[in-house]
Amino acid sequence: MLFKKKIQREDDRVWPTTELKWNGIVEEILSVSGNYLLVLAVAHFKKTASEMRARFQARNLQIRDLEEAFNFHGSELKKATNQPLIVMAESMSEFDGKMRQLRASEMKDQEVLFIVAEHHPLHECDEALLSFLSKLPCRSRIRFHSALDEPLFKMFGGERVLDVVKRLGLDEKQYISHRLISSAIEKAQKKIKDKATGNQRVDSMDEWFHYNLPMEKGIG
Repeated sequence: MLFKKKIQREDDRVWPTTELKWNGIVEEILSVSGNYLLVLAVAHFKKTASEMRARFQARNLQIRDLEEAFNFHGSELKKATNQPLIVMAESMSEFDGKMRQLRASEMKDQEVLFIVAEHHPLHECDEALLSFLSKLPCRSRIRFHSALDEPLFKMFGGERVLDVVKRLGLDEKQYISHRLISSAIEKAQKKIKDKATGNQRVDSMDEWFHYNLPMEKGIG
């Protein structure tokens, strides 16, 4: 019998720049190699997934797609714990189906790590991802990464956060992580929803703001 399902969400990891964020994600994956049943690198937008693949390849980090991780009939996992899977958030239902076909013995006392390379501008899209994780037949842990120079943070003054980091004498090359920051991101997402004209599907976060939140320079 499987253990009780559990999902653990860690505080956000917010990096000063996108470049530092990508370096941090790669280093994190390398550091946790072999500690989890699977490590998934998750993106909301196709452009992010493409960038993720390029960054991983540049560091000689071997990667797999969803179909490559499971055998033909899906009841066994192809062991390669040092190779992360790149998955779109919208494809989580497919991953859920694959996991439910695994034998109970393969998941016993195991945990899956989800490293999410961005927040969606709408909180409900992040919530949909968390909902999928909560239904998986094994324990899971999720970490959201983002950067102060990304469009989402520019909407509510990411530059001001970076100024505070500098004034406090904190390491400008390290991520900031605190539950208050996670809460601030969620509040910003909810403000975006109130002003958005829709949720048109696009390939990047920049395009999302262009088409779904036109003429907005900030959300206060």
